[in-house]
Amino acid sequence: MTYSGIMWTPSLAQASKIPIQGPRKAAIELASRFEEAILARSPQDSVFGPERTLAADYEASPRVVRQALRILESRFLGSMRRGVGGGLILRKPSLADSAELMAIYLSAISTDRQEVRDAIAMLAPEMSDCSDTARAFVGNLLSALDSALDDNDLLQIRSIRSRALVIARRIVADLKANRCARLELGTLAALEEKHASGRPIILQAIRILEELEIIEIRLGRGGGIVACQPSPGAVVRAVYSHFVLGDLTMDMAKDIIWSINRANAVRAAAVITPAQSEMLDIFSASQQSRNEQADDHSAEITLWRLLGEISANEVLHMLVRCMFYFRIRSHLEISTYLAGMTSDSILINTCRIAKAVSRKQPDLARQAIIHGEAISKEDMPMILAACAKDRR
Repeated sequence: MTYSGIMWTPSLAQASKIPIQGPRKAAIELASRFEEAILARSPQDSVFGPERTLAADYEASPRVVRQALRILESRFLGSMRRGVGGGLILRKPSLADSAELMAIYLSAISTDRQEVRDAIAMLAPEMSDCSDTARAFVGNLLSALDSALDDNDLLQIRSIRSRALVIARRIVADLKANRCARLELGTLAALEEKHASGRPIILQAIRILEELEIIEIRLGRGGGIVACQPSPGAVVRAVYSHFVLGDLTMDMAKDIIWSINRANAVRAAAVITPAQSEMLDIFSASQQSRNEQADDHSAEITLWRLLGEISANEVLHMLVRCMFYFRIRSHLEISTYLAGMTSDSILINTCRIAKAVSRKQPDLARQAIIHGEAISKEDMPMILAACAKDRR
């Protein structure tokens, strides 16, 4: 499967556990097309629209166009304006905006502020050699996330937080307190009264949660608002445009990814259980028993995911997935590299990392990851050259 230039093989999708495609509702599909167009526009273009022109250009109904624009509004890409010159008034999302969307997802999986502080402590030593800009980006984002996860703020409206976001977080809190797969929110009128907000704000809050795949709207008899099992796929798609329009560069993302991988490996080596050690040993054995090279980098990516799960810090696990998605969607060469042959040296080093973590040897794991980064820098030009030769 290819998506926006991404060579996303089934094995890579399985390895990362990132559902690249969300629900294929017409409005969500159109919102993705709108987002691509917005990211390709000149920074001087301040309005995307008007709605009538978009409906004609994209051969969509006015209702679906409006819903798609509302989805982009919920991602902080702009604000809706009706009328002849209407459409989406574009804006550059801030890190605080990114943190708000991340906080809704993290709240839905019961992650609190302590995990943000643990993430900061885990990551700081691994980023000591990174650029000032990369360290500042991560520091500012995690600081904003810590603030966004402050549940005490849900009773008030901060200047940087919209009322719809507050209500979305309150609904998530109700969902967790409800402890039931089906959440009965009541009528729109009841929600307006409960949250002291107008219908447009309530609908926007519900739209935010549906876009983040935390709830699902089911129509017909027995339908209603149903809780979903939150996945990281929605949040990585939601903040992708923020990173493109913001100050994140490909080199910064690469440095952050390798730093998180090292942080996760060090933590995993400290907290790993006997059952998890056995799982890593089985993983290593499965790679060593291969008779030929893998057709992509799924084994390496699987290991990074396993180390993230063992280290059990959902903040870093979410952040590294966001960075990973940003890199492969933004750069076709990286996507081509990940879908190409894995060298024997990478597979051997991947097993070395797994063995070091399994044996509770954090320093050896860190050194093996540093070595793996050096190997990838050497392998990438050769793999891309081979791919170019095959295309000719």
